[in-house]
Amino acid sequence: MSYATITVDSNTAIEVIPANPQRHSLLIVNMGAGVVYVADNSSVTTATGFALTSGSNLSEDSGGTKLYTGAYFGISNTQATVRYWERTR
Repeated sequence: MSYATITVDSNTAIEVIPANPQRHSLLIVNMGAGVVYVADNSSVTTATGFALTSGSNLSEDSGGTKLYTGAYFGISNTQATVRYWERTR
């Protein structure tokens, strides 16, 4: 299991969650006031990322199949705080 809190800003995309080949499930929560845009590559923008509005979350569970184990990146329209929790095999 791993977890962390990351500050995301509007200047450049940052790695929000590092790659983990042992990932079994994942929860990402936007704790900030702005929208955070998440994607599986560092070229994520506010136009291309999956939008997490304030207080919303994204969860993934392998459910017995292969789960994406690469890094997640994020960018925001304002400074925001993202928390994640990850369960590993």
